[in-house]
Amino acid sequence: MTRLRAAAVVLGAAAALTAVPLSTAQAAPGDTATLCSSSLTPSGWVDVQWWNSFSCGSTFSPNIRKVQQLTGYAAGTTVTACASSLPPAGWVAVSISYNSGCVYAPNQGFNKNSWQLKQLTGYPVGTVVNACSSMLPPAGWVSVGEYYDGGCQPTSTPSTAKNAWQLKRVS
Repeated sequence: MTRLRAAAVVLGAAAALTAVPLSTAQAAPGDTATLCSSSLTPSGWVDVQWWNSFSCGSTFSPNIRKVQQLTGYAAGTTVTACASSLPPAGWVAVSISYNSGCVYAPNQGFNKNSWQLKQLTGYPVGTVVNACSSMLPPAGWVSVGEYYDGGCQPTSTPSTAKNAWQLKRVS
C-alpha cells in the first residue's frame, strides 16, 4: 500500500509539473516556473534553461525547461534567454551566443542558441539603441542605420554582412 501511495505522489507531481498555471497577472518580473517540453511557453515568458527529466517522459532529449516572466521589467533591462522561445513584445536581441543550458534539441552541437534581450518598452521618444537585426523592431521603433556587429552573428560561419541596426523610438 505504501508503494502505491508513493507512486501516486510521483505521478501527481509529474502531472502538476506539466500543468503549472502561468498567468502574467499572478507573476512578477523575473519569476520562474518549470514546464515540460510538451507545454507551450506562455505569453510574456521566455525559456532560460533546458535539461532532461523522467518526470516529463522517458527520453534522452531535453524535455523540461525553466521559463522566466519578462512582463513588467523596466526599459533597458537585459536578460539572457534561450532561442527556443520568441521574446515578448517590446524586447529585442542585442547579442547572440551559445549557452550550454539552452541545448533544447538532440545533436544541436555548439550552434548559437541564446540571446541577450533588452527591454525597449518605456524609453522616451527619440531614444536610439543598438540591436541585432534578427527580429523585427517593436512597435513605435524604426531602423535608422544598419551595420555589422560580431555579437549579432547568428552562426559560427564568419561573415561581415550587416546584421545589426540602430533603432529609434518614434512613437
